[in-house]
Amino acid sequence: MLRRGSNNDYIIFWADMITLLLVFFIYLFSISKLDISKFLQAKDSLNEQFSIQTGPSTQSSYEAKQEQLQAMTASLIEMINEQGLNEMVFVSQVDDYLDIRLGTQVAFNTGSAELKDEIKPLLGTMTEIFKKNQGFVVVEGHTDDVPINTVEFPSNWELSTSRAASVARYLQRNELNPKRMKIVGYGPYRPLVPNDSSENRARNRRIRITLEPNMDTHILEEINP
Repeated sequence: MLRRGSNNDYIIFWADMITLLLVFFIYLFSISKLDISKFLQAKDSLNEQFSIQTGPSTQSSYEAKQEQLQAMTASLIEMINEQGLNEMVFVSQVDDYLDIRLGTQVAFNTGSAELKDEIKPLLGTMTEIFKKNQGFVVVEGHTDDVPINTVEFPSNWELSTSRAASVARYLQRNELNPKRMKIVGYGPYRPLVPNDSSENRARNRRIRITLEPNMDTHILEEINP
């Protein structure tokens, strides 16, 4: 039997302390150990709740945008055919944006930047489609290489820019947010084909409208503060 005050008492005391510390550290390790399966379950749950796009879902987002563009293209082509403008207005889907080309013959009189009435219903339909889909709308004006020199249009720069602005203003009057639009006038310097015949010059005189559904987050915040 151990006597009180014996050195063995200290041995027993320190052994108890070491045992308690060991149990304590084992406990800390057990509660801090990551359960991979539970972590992955929590991650999947958060992805579903907050629509976090990671891994395969990025592909789904891309496919959704492609379907969106295809639907817009089909709607515009139907409207163009209904109005009998299929030889003057061309719509195509190029990669991740919508490309619309209007022959200026159907939209403007020669040397003028005032919209013809016959093109306005189509532009109204475009506006409604654009309003339902986020993205930048870029309106480009293009001319042939025949010089112009009037008080209103000293050169084809002014004519192409004014025509693009007329289209953009009409879209704005139909309540398309002007912050989503920009206009560009290229004059005769971006021809589709060489200006070596009347047919080719007619092709080069055009309005081009593009819609890109992708828009940076900070730009969206500026448009919709």
